[in-house]
Amino acid sequence: MVGCGHQHTVILTDDGEVLTCGVGEYGLLGTGSTVDALAPVPLESLGKEDIVQIAVGYDHTLALTSQGTIYSWGRNNNGQLGHADSYIDIYSMENFPRLIDSDSVQGIENENDLREAGQWSNACPIFTQVAAGNARSAAITTDGLLFVWGSRFSFQPKLIPKRLFNGKRVVKVGCGGDSGRSVIAAITDDGALWTLGDSSSKLLGLKGVSGKQPLPLQVAALGNKVHDISLGFGQHMVAFVEITEDS
Repeated sequence: MVGCGHQHTVILTDDGEVLTCGVGEYGLLGTGSTVDALAPVPLESLGKEDIVQIAVGYDHTLALTSQGTIYSWGRNNNGQLGHADSYIDIYSMENFPRLIDSDSVQGIENENDLREAGQWSNACPIFTQVAAGNARSAAITTDGLLFVWGSRFSFQPKLIPKRLFNGKRVVKVGCGGDSGRSVIAAITDDGALWTLGDSSSKLLGLKGVSGKQPLPLQVAALGNKVHDISLGFGQHMVAFVEITEDS
């Protein structure tokens, strides 16, 4: 797996090793150094972790482990790294991959239930997918719960209640738009596409919606036929839908 940010690239090998290259400022490379790397450098601090997915944002990165925990590094000027004790200003950053711990996760009221169901690790809920955009991040748990954090939302992972998705499980999430007009898009297990964020991004796919949309709304025009999504740092998004004879 390979991901590209504004000025850095992150590579995940088939044996779970993470390598980075590009501009070193604001901790983008996760090596502890602000020196640029012209060739991929392995992240030794993640050497004991089995990384199964990376999500590369505009100026930060998330790494998901096989245990369902998340590491983040890079710039943190909008809380996109998701750490509860971060001091947020224009210089905020993490030079090394840092675990998002349970103290940082907001909105969970049934931790004991999740533990009994095997959906809670020692650090936080067990996550199965991560997404990163321009100053915003998101993640999904094994139970289909969606957490969002970053620009103009929350400085640490905050739960978007399942009831806002008609009780459906979220199975895919993406982050898009620029830092001032960011958008979250999510697919639920019934094939519906939901969006929330800034309507001026032109990415919500909703008619008659203006201003900020803090709650997810279904993109009715696509019905329940969405299989995948891809979002960029600018103002573009692609949805892959099922095409039938009566579509």
